[in-house]
Amino acid sequence: MKRPIVLLVILTLFCAAEKSQAAFIVGGPGDPFTGNSYPFGDSSIVAYQQVYAASNFSGPMNISGLTFYNNNYIAGTINTATYTVQLSTTSAAVNGLSNTFASNLGANNQTVFSGTLSGTANPSFTINTSLFNYNPTGGNLLLTVFKSSAVSSLGSVYNDARNGTAGGLFSRKYSSSSTTTSDNEGADSGWGLVTGFESAPANAVPAPAGLLLAMTGLPLLVGMVRRRTTPAIAS
Repeated sequence: MKRPIVLLVILTLFCAAEKSQAAFIVGGPGDPFTGNSYPFGDSSIVAYQQVYAASNFSGPMNISGLTFYNNNYIAGTINTATYTVQLSTTSAAVNGLSNTFASNLGANNQTVFSGTLSGTANPSFTINTSLFNYNPTGGNLLLTVFKSSAVSSLGSVYNDARNGTAGGLFSRKYSSSSTTTSDNEGADSGWGLVTGFESAPANAVPAPAGLLLAMTGLPLLVGMVRRRTTPAIAS
């Protein structure tokens, strides 16, 4: 009986390996006793970009999620809306984003999430994304968020942020009236949200392939268990 148990444990560990690893945080812990409601806590914001310096990252990674924190205002709620989240490698500089959002996008711009976000953000919330392979040798990392169908009332989340104190870590642009150009009145240099990047293993098997492997391997495992547990019939 020991060998089937060991095989079951191996299969369990294999499945666990497909899950995201712990996030590493850029910009944390943020300014004390403050936060920022853009874009997840304010219904007026329809477009938001944040560029992260490549120097924040030690090497290539498969980004599988984005986490935003809420340590100062833990009763906060997300502004209910439809969010489209994109990631790309960009040549745009920190503290140098163009006022035209499209001009900042990299050639590998990818929509990694599209759907409704709502609910509490206590003390953080994670947007699980499709895998995005980011290599910092190619340029900075750009996050783009477009928002539509926002409810009329404001959300109340003030995510951990650097409000003019981010230096060269990251910077932002935003708009409350257009998804093409910024109207942020210059409040961009040194501003931005503290962000946790969830990472999948470098050799991660995409979810459908991993599921197929588990489905095809499980009958073989069950067969091995049966062969070793069925008593021999005397002739």
